[in-house]
Amino acid sequence: MAFTSIKYLNADSIIGVWRIDEPESFFANKVDDLCLDPEKINEIHHEKRRCEWLVGRYMISHLTQALGIPYSKIYTDEYGKPHMSNSQAHISISHAEPYVAALVNRRHPCGIDVESLREKVVKLGPKFLTKDELEQANNDIRNLTILWGAKEALYKLHGRKRLIFKENLHIRKIEFGHSRAPFVGDIIENGRTETIQMNYFSDENHVLVTTL
Repeated sequence: MAFTSIKYLNADSIIGVWRIDEPESFFANKVDDLCLDPEKINEIHHEKRRCEWLVGRYMISHLTQALGIPYSKIYTDEYGKPHMSNSQAHISISHAEPYVAALVNRRHPCGIDVESLREKVVKLGPKFLTKDELEQANNDIRNLTILWGAKEALYKLHGRKRLIFKENLHIRKIEFGHSRAPFVGDIIENGRTETIQMNYFSDENHVLVTTL
């Protein structure tokens, strides 16, 4: 399978979505060309997860080419965030079976998240959303999933593991039902607020949220 979609978000960033139909063996012989730390794949014991890991890196190599910037091998830092070695560009990867989504931004830290629509998000909502966010979502599975994906994307942009979704990541009012309508998310840390422009896309079974 090839990319199911490639979208230029602006002059500096591009996203791609891949539906995985291939076995792990299709990508396995590319790991040394794609990764600065290819041994990391040995730490992933589930075949589907290994395939997602490989596909994400394979996608980045093509998205950088489409954006007109050099690809350099990917490594994972101590927090699990992927980076391209010897590059000023920023990347982010997400997966929700059977899809893998990837984002490249030539100038700014970025985050992307793809999520399946699942009923369990209704029970989880109060654990990761503020009162205002819960009221916005109105107990709707798609709305809750968009908010969850937005906070995941912000968390990936931040790139470290000190943030609490309910306290440090806030999403301002979204026009639910208007896919591709920009909205704003805030990362609140140590008394400072970083405001991030965001966007979401939605189909029948998945939502995709990305920083701009």
